[in-house]
Amino acid sequence: YKIIALIVVIGTIHYYAMLEEDGSQIYPTDIFYVITILLCGVMSIVVAIHYKGSEIFTKAYFFLGIGFFSWFVAEILWLYNIFVLNIDPYPSWADPFYFAYYVLGGIHLYLNTKFFKKSWNSKIKAWLIGFPIIVTVAYIGFAYSVWGENDELTFDLFYVATNVLGITVVFTFAIFGAVIFRQSVLGSTWLLIAIGLMILGIADFWYYLLEVPEEYTLMHPVNAIWPFGFMTVIYALYLHRKAI
Repeated sequence: YKIIALIVVIGTIHYYAMLEEDGSQIYPTDIFYVITILLCGVMSIVVAIHYKGSEIFTKAYFFLGIGFFSWFVAEILWLYNIFVLNIDPYPSWADPFYFAYYVLGGIHLYLNTKFFKKSWNSKIKAWLIGFPIIVTVAYIGFAYSVWGENDELTFDLFYVATNVLGITVVFTFAIFGAVIFRQSVLGSTWLLIAIGLMILGIADFWYYLLEVPEEYTLMHPVNAIWPFGFMTVIYALYLHRKAI
């Protein structure tokens, strides 16, 4: 609880520090942000190595680590476009790396949940498949209502729909994983991992809601939410390494 409280304090300080910035250059808050992503990747690989020889953990956490490294690369490219090239990075070479996180994070969650609960009944399948589809369709409806009927926006609809689907798949499997592991030695660890991934999913989803009406800015409060998720994941991975 002390570590969680510390995460809240650091995240709050990060948020109020952001309010003093004007978004005209790279600030310490930006550096802190990308470092937390990098640490998520490093800790995931550390866990994978720690469980070397494990039937599932090494492979699963390797995928998670590569996913966070992909996110880290995406952020570096995004910051380079914004502050060095002075261009709007949309679309950009950062986008495939952002999406790679959803794919690799989803693989990580699938491998873990499938290994520890091999039999999925119809209710579980309906939840894992239905919820992401419902959210994605609802988001497309929202985007379409804002953008209207315009052939030039086909790419934008496809882009946001693909990413929202990735967000909700990771979000859904994170909840499923927390339920599976709640009675095990990994219960509290997985709950923290799930919370961290859900925080990241909420921040991502909020970002894409802002992108549709073009209300996102470098100073928007959504930028303060991601570090909470990253720090929670880092702590959870630390606990995971010690759990078994």
